[in-house]
Amino acid sequence: MGIITSNCPHCGAQNMTFAVFGIAAPPQLIVRQRSSALVAACCRSCGLPVVVQLRSKDSGISPNDLDGWLTQMVRNGHDLEIGPLERVGEWPLGAAAAIPDDLPDDVERAFRQAEANFAATECEEAAAMMYRRSLELALKIAFPDLKGSLAARIRTLVDDHHLPRTIGDWLTQVRLIGNDGAHDIDGVSRPDLEDARGFVDMALRYIFTLPSQVAARRGLMDDGE
Repeated sequence: MGIITSNCPHCGAQNMTFAVFGIAAPPQLIVRQRSSALVAACCRSCGLPVVVQLRSKDSGISPNDLDGWLTQMVRNGHDLEIGPLERVGEWPLGAAAAIPDDLPDDVERAFRQAEANFAATECEEAAAMMYRRSLELALKIAFPDLKGSLAARIRTLVDDHHLPRTIGDWLTQVRLIGNDGAHDIDGVSRPDLEDARGFVDMALRYIFTLPSQVAARRGLMDDGE
């Protein structure tokens, strides 16, 4: 069975091999005498499909010739992209990470790393630790005078009404899930990681994004006076 290699938009597996199960070379896809083929393949990690468009690098290759060549490559178990082809499209597209606006650079970097590990397979512990790190950095930057452990800082922020108690409870869960990622032999479950991701996202938006949006809106109102 022939293969292609790609990042899976479904499970996040990086450089995963996909098993080819279908080929079509429609004549409608000829551009400047260069034929294209649509290759359907399933991820060997999660089993879900993608479609990749491969175009001949050379002109003059007919759709029938391209279809026949690719079919032979599949029968021989070859990588379909070793040869006179280039990838010009792929579907579905992977979902882009939704990074909250107006984050400090260090916080954004940690959150992006958490998101990258969240999308990858079997990286729950790494993702949980980076979500916790993005939270720790956020509190250090937004509230630099706070001292003590992460748990103590969360309690202080809630007690001093800098954070609503509900958000404080969320952040406590992130801290605990991050601890599991670093120390628990059983690691982090996917549902717990999804909770941590949502809690951190909302907290970062509350601490950084919302105040920035309010300030921008206030500036627009002042300019209109």
